[in-house]
Amino acid sequence: MRKEIVGLAAAVLLAGCQQGVSEQPPPSKGAFAALVEEVLAPHCARPGCHTGDRPAGGLHLGDDRAYDDLVNAPAHRRPDRKRVVPGDPAASYLLDRITEGGDRPLMPLGADPLSDVEVRRIEDWIRKGASR
Repeated sequence: MRKEIVGLAAAVLLAGCQQGVSEQPPPSKGAFAALVEEVLAPHCARPGCHTGDRPAGGLHLGDDRAYDDLVNAPAHRRPDRKRVVPGDPAASYLLDRITEGGDRPLMPLGADPLSDVEVRRIEDWIRKGASR
């Protein structure tokens, strides 16, 4: 009888451990992956813009090349400026292109501008170090 109780207790413990393991949440995506998926890809990675074999300005914004094309990369038409300077939104050319006051037409061309919330989200990402 004692063996049966010990066996039953062991089975209950194992079942409880297995259940706890399967209930762990999946790892969250990084800040940049979420930014691409929720802001950059829908607004900027459209046909004829920042996607495909010949993206505008050599800037891919809808796939895994986006980070390297943005962070510490020289701007296509302003090679004296970096597209994104980690920790320094004011020095980041990307913000000039998506907000009023830049030296060129507001992006995205031919579409509604990014919302204030979306612009702040990009600015916050840059301010916090532009992490992957």
